[in-house]
Amino acid sequence: MRKINFEHITKELNLLNMPKDMMIEYYPTSYCFISEYVFNLSFYDDEVADLVGKKIYEIIMIITNNQNFDYIEDNNNYLNYLYIANLLDEYNIIDWGTSIRGAWIKYDIRIDLKLILEKIFDFYKPIKEGNNER
Repeated sequence: MRKINFEHITKELNLLNMPKDMMIEYYPTSYCFISEYVFNLSFYDDEVADLVGKKIYEIIMIITNNQNFDYIEDNNNYLNYLYIANLLDEYNIIDWGTSIRGAWIKYDIRIDLKLILEKIFDFYKPIKEGNNER
C-alpha cells in the first residue's frame, strides 16, 4: 500500500526544494500537482492531469462531506467515484465497512489531507489560472 508523504509535500510547497516558477513549469495547475505529484500519476498531458486532479479533489470533498450516495446516483459520477475511491484506497486515505460506496476519509489523516489541499490551493492562488477554482 502506498502512502502520501505529507511532510515532503509541505516542504515542496514551502519552496524549500524547488523555486515557484520551476514548480509551475512542472505542475501548471493545482490539480496537475494533485494528480501528478501527490498521487504520482503520469499523463504527459497537462489537460488530462488537470482533469484527473479535479476528479480526485471532487471525490475527496464528496467523501469528506458524506455525499457519496447522492453523488453516485449519476452513472458518470458513479464510475468516476469507483476509480478515484480505489486510488484513494491504494494510498490508504479511505476506509469502508461493507461497501466502497459508503467510504470515509480515515480519521488519522483527515486533518493532514485537509491542510495539504489548502496549502496546494494557497500556493497556486496568486497565479492566474482558470482551472484553479475550488
